[in-house]
Amino acid sequence: VLSGEMCPPGLKHLCDKLGISRRVIASDSVSFQLAPTINSAGRLGEPFTAFTALADNEDNSEKAVQKLISLNKKRKKLCLDDLDLALSIIRKYSYNRDYSIIIVGEFNDGLMGIIASRLVEIYNLPAIVFCKDSSEPGMIKGSGRAPDNFDLYRVLCSCSRFLKKFGGHSAAAGMSIDEKYFDLFAAAFDETSKRVIEDGKRLHQNSQNQKKDIELPVSEALNPILVKNILQLEPLGEAN
Repeated sequence: VLSGEMCPPGLKHLCDKLGISRRVIASDSVSFQLAPTINSAGRLGEPFTAFTALADNEDNSEKAVQKLISLNKKRKKLCLDDLDLALSIIRKYSYNRDYSIIIVGEFNDGLMGIIASRLVEIYNLPAIVFCKDSSEPGMIKGSGRAPDNFDLYRVLCSCSRFLKKFGGHSAAAGMSIDEKYFDLFAAAFDETSKRVIEDGKRLHQNSQNQKKDIELPVSEALNPILVKNILQLEPLGEAN
C-alpha cells in the first residue's frame, strides 16, 4: 500500500497520474507502467528528473512527475521511429543472416535495448542494435536481446576476440566494438547462433519436460480463489 509516511510523495503522484491504485500494485503495473516511465528519464539523458520525482520533497516531486510522463511519451515516439529505421535497414540490405539480427544505424543509444527486444519479438532471433559511440571515434556500441532458451552472453563469449568490451547475461547484454571488426563479428555471431539454436531444437524435441498450455473454461479461469492464488505468486516473470 503506497500511502504511508515512508512512501515518497512523487511515487504517490506517479501512481495517481498513471491511474494505478495505490492499495494493491500488481507486478505488471510496475513492469509496464511505473518502471518504463521512471526509466525514460535516464534513457533520454535526464536521469535527475527521475531522482527529483522520487525524492522526499512534495514541492518538487509533482512537477518532476509531470516531466517524467512527458519524457515517457517522447520515449515512445522515438522508439517507434527507431524501430521503423531498424526494419528499413533490414529490408534495404536484403538481410541474409538466418540465425541473428545485427544492424548498425543512427539509433538513440538509450533506446537500443528496447529496439533489440522488439526485433526479437518480430523475428524470434537474437538481435543486436549498434550505433556510433560519440565518445570514441571509430567505435560502435550495441545492445543485444535474446529469445527464450538462447544464452546471449555465452555466444558473445565465443566472439569476444572481436569485441573491445561486453557484459550482460543470458537474455540481455551490451558491448563495444571497433567498426572495422563489425562484419567479422556479425558473421561469427551468426555462425555460433546457428549451432546454439539447432542444438536447442534437438534438446527440445527430445525433452520430456516440455511446457504445456492448460486450457480452462472461462468460468473456471475467473474463479476468484484461482485468481487470488495466482496473484500470490507475483512477481511473475523470468524463471517464474
